[in-house]
Amino acid sequence: PEYFDTLKRLEVFEAEKNDFIYFPLVLTRLTQLQIINLHQNDISTIPEGIQYCLLLEKLDLSDNAIGSIPEVIFGLENLKVVDLSGVRFGPRYQKQLINRRSDIKWILDPPCDCME
Repeated sequence: PEYFDTLKRLEVFEAEKNDFIYFPLVLTRLTQLQIINLHQNDISTIPEGIQYCLLLEKLDLSDNAIGSIPEVIFGLENLKVVDLSGVRFGPRYQKQLINRRSDIKWILDPPCDCME
């Protein structure tokens, strides 16, 4: 709900298995978030607005339909863990993610050659 942006001090948001088809944009207005867990929904894109979650440390989008990671993710200096298990990426793309921010623990399934 849109009123969530009144929760200015919210640090953890968990909404597993909720059949979300969109990343909730209201989360991008919650600048104190440290953990976002949207495991097992049907989200295909991460909004550019996630760049405003400057304190974000863990992003769990495992078992979603994520097609690619937006450039702004790499600018989140506090980000330590990104869980994308259950999301299919090719070996070249996975290598790019890991090399781009090797300080992040990327949780990924083995790459699929079928994605190249």
